[in-house]
Amino acid sequence: MKKTYQKVLIIQTAFIGDVILATAVLEKLYAYYPDAEYTFLLRKGNEMLLQNHPFLKKVLVWDKSQNKYKNFWKTLKQIRSEKYDLVVNLQRYASSGIFMALSGAKEKMCFDKNPFSWGATHKVKHKIEKGTHEIDRNQSLIAHITDEKSAKPKLYPSISDFETIKPYQDSKYICIAPASVWFTKQFPVHKWIEFIKLLPIETNIYLLGAKSDFELCEEIKEKAKHPFLHNLAGKLNLLASAALMQKATMNYVNDSAPLHLASALNAPVCAVYCSTVTDFGFYPVSEKSYVIETAQNLPCRPCGLHGYKACPKGHFACAESIDTQKLAVYTVAEQMPEPVGGYPKFYKYLDENIYYTQTAIDKKIEGYVFVQFIVNKTGKLENIKIVKGLGYGLDEEVIRVFEESPVWFVGKEKNTPIKVRMTFSVVFRLPK
Repeated sequence: MKKTYQKVLIIQTAFIGDVILATAVLEKLYAYYPDAEYTFLLRKGNEMLLQNHPFLKKVLVWDKSQNKYKNFWKTLKQIRSEKYDLVVNLQRYASSGIFMALSGAKEKMCFDKNPFSWGATHKVKHKIEKGTHEIDRNQSLIAHITDEKSAKPKLYPSISDFETIKPYQDSKYICIAPASVWFTKQFPVHKWIEFIKLLPIETNIYLLGAKSDFELCEEIKEKAKHPFLHNLAGKLNLLASAALMQKATMNYVNDSAPLHLASALNAPVCAVYCSTVTDFGFYPVSEKSYVIETAQNLPCRPCGLHGYKACPKGHFACAESIDTQKLAVYTVAEQMPEPVGGYPKFYKYLDENIYYTQTAIDKKIEGYVFVQFIVNKTGKLENIKIVKGLGYGLDEEVIRVFEESPVWFVGKEKNTPIKVRMTFSVVFRLPK
């Protein structure tokens, strides 16, 4: 006989990203038990995420910021008064364990690492291992009453949220959420600026974030000097931001909450990982998603499951060594152009045809030349120009070789050839 539940409580009182990922459990439970009444318990400040959620009867808010313990017991009293059939606690901290253990529910589920797991009727081992996403870990708690397959996290922006963002959607755009609570999870400001300077001049760019991120975004805007760069930090709520991200050509994020906002709307996303790694299980699950991280094998990375307020080693190499050009290739087409024969063959072409000028050798000039060009509908490179050069004849040498380049495979949108603007870096290193 199939189980039935009348009232279900889901507990996740951690951060924004954790709440977003927890919605996958709500999606799965609702698919199996659509007649149950669902309540979600979260911390104050995150309730906007679940505003007008179609599956929720109620959202309980625990205010940790003021009178934490008084509000804790008040919240527990609310929980006990509801007489839930099922409580699913997704958090591993003691407070959530007490909520679960003393809830009075018939069935109580949590991870074994919770100090109050003894109060659960069903507990599961919490494992952080390669290939296991957080939504899979959460799903393991309810697999015995649903199935093994995880649902995707999902948020539901309102009609008002979609109306709010309409003025920003007149043309194609990308979104960048440059901030993170943790320093070592945040791609440095100067690297975001470097990336923006590689983008085509006509690209519409929206900087997203909380009100507290406004100054950081303003600094990026002022220093990047891009004519179509707009600072929306603090101007959109979380659901409106997610709605804007949904239709973006690409969203650029750190390993932080906006990554999960994108996943919850199945928005295209390119996530930059600095001190953390995808093996922790907090990677994007959008159909169109990319991960950018350092190519260096750093013995200090990852330095922890969460971020730090400063790099423990002082060099922040996990972020500083990321080539911003890697981000730039994801801004335009569904199918990006690439050289006939692949990039290794093209790199070989560059090595064999670009020459160091004698002036540059005499001056011991080394570094990168960033060249921007369009791959047209026939695969020919055109409109070739230097975005950031080294001088001493090296810029002209790069332009010459790109002008003489063999044709490329064309970029495509919906299987139709299109012109695509790209940025490429050419490295000049003197022999040792």
